[in-house]
Amino acid sequence: MTDTELKEKIQLLERQLGRERASRKQAEEVIRQKTLDLLDANQRLDRTIERLNQALYASGESVWEWQSKEDTIRIYLSIDKTEVKIKTIGNLEAGFNLVSKKNRAKLIESWNAHKIGETKKIDMHVNYFNEDTNGLRWARVCGQFVSRDASGVGTHFIGIVKDITRKYEQQITLNTIAHSFLRSAEPMFILKLDSMHVETTIAAEKLLSLPEIENIKDKQIALADALPLDAIKKHQQNEQAVFEEELTLASGKKVLGKFRLFPGYKNESTDEDYEFAVGSFKFKIDPL
Repeated sequence: MTDTELKEKIQLLERQLGRERASRKQAEEVIRQKTLDLLDANQRLDRTIERLNQALYASGESVWEWQSKEDTIRIYLSIDKTEVKIKTIGNLEAGFNLVSKKNRAKLIESWNAHKIGETKKIDMHVNYFNEDTNGLRWARVCGQFVSRDASGVGTHFIGIVKDITRKYEQQITLNTIAHSFLRSAEPMFILKLDSMHVETTIAAEKLLSLPEIENIKDKQIALADALPLDAIKKHQQNEQAVFEEELTLASGKKVLGKFRLFPGYKNESTDEDYEFAVGSFKFKIDPL
């Protein structure tokens, strides 16, 4: 090989090495960028998961999931702001069996209808057996199928379950109080001051000689005609517990009434205005 040929060979090898170095450097840059992108994506995913955990923890809700290929219900329980516990409660039938017989049939009916696409979602309250408390609790169960097969049948369900036992029991208590109020032997009223909606006991309606009215709007009109609602509101705002105002009987006759307002509570958000006026009344002098 001549010196010229050797020189050309060396130059060719140098050019090849240069291209390889450039390619390797480019590949390293691509790998570095991909690594940074992956790291960034993982960090975003971690932040998203952290926020989801915090949201679940703050809301008191749990995520539940079912997939047809496994026929297993999994519940994702938020232990604290950073930890989620996965609990498996068995197949779909086992999950349904935790629900009381009173609610089970309706839940199964709602599930089957949504599974074949007849409804957009499931959202209902159920009474169920809780293994941790060894007793019945109330929960709101909602969610929807996020995947369906070629025929439209649901295969993957994700939803939310939240214990509402305390809220449900409070509602039962309020309903009991309302039931007792309506049947009180004393003529009483509850007036919501912003809307001027009024509710009265049966005894109050009898005292005012009002007929039995089923239509809510008509009943409100009749009560507004019979009771001095504006005066009641004024006295509540002025914190005047005892006062006298005219009542109007169903016959149109005016009768002087003696009113007594019970101690009230101011609006929690402003601590300035009362939300309700609650009290009783009677005739000062019985009408002839």
